[in-house]
Amino acid sequence: SISAKGGDGVVKAKKHFRDKFKTEYERREHLDLPPLADIDGQCYGSFYKIKVPRIQWKELAEAHPEKFLGVPNIHLTQAMIGRSLYTYPLEWWYAKFPKEDVMFLCTEDMKDLSGAPVNEVAQFLGLQDFDFSSVVSSGIYNAAGHKGYDTVTSWEQIVEEEEEEESSNTTNVTGSTNKFALDESEIPLSAEFRKELLDFFRPHNERLFELVGRRCNWTDS
Repeated sequence: SISAKGGDGVVKAKKHFRDKFKTEYERREHLDLPPLADIDGQCYGSFYKIKVPRIQWKELAEAHPEKFLGVPNIHLTQAMIGRSLYTYPLEWWYAKFPKEDVMFLCTEDMKDLSGAPVNEVAQFLGLQDFDFSSVVSSGIYNAAGHKGYDTVTSWEQIVEEEEEEESSNTTNVTGSTNKFALDESEIPLSAEFRKELLDFFRPHNERLFELVGRRCNWTDS
């Protein structure tokens, strides 16, 4: 395991960063806490071969030499699980800065169209008082294919575009030339695999919640 004692993420992190984070390393060793891990550096890794984007897929490539792992966007697919273990990169920030100087938000918080989370961020940064409620509730800026921070795209338009895209993908699956279109029902997540993922993420998420002092709306079932 990358984050386990003796794992690459821990060993290489200690080799490169112990001097800069000496106090934190000594604190963790004294309290017998889990070690810091450079999970970002290990998850991205390096290329294995021209046709195999990342070293993590070496075993997959060797088991299926007849397959071609053509990935249009490596950034969106590499190390999807490793990059989801948010506690490890955050632990470096909490080790470097006082906890009161770090603000942590869950992704679910940003779905609050009342603007309250954005208001909290502004207050944390010490910005001049401003009610973001009307701005957030009116739509989004520079997202979902709409570029620019000076033009708002309404939530109604976003919903309409998502419905059109979903309809288009369904059509593509049944007979189009879009080779990347997949019907979600054709790639089911079995109960066994879902349980395996939940069991894997649970201790990492609990470590994150303890670090930041709050819980996110993580589904544990």
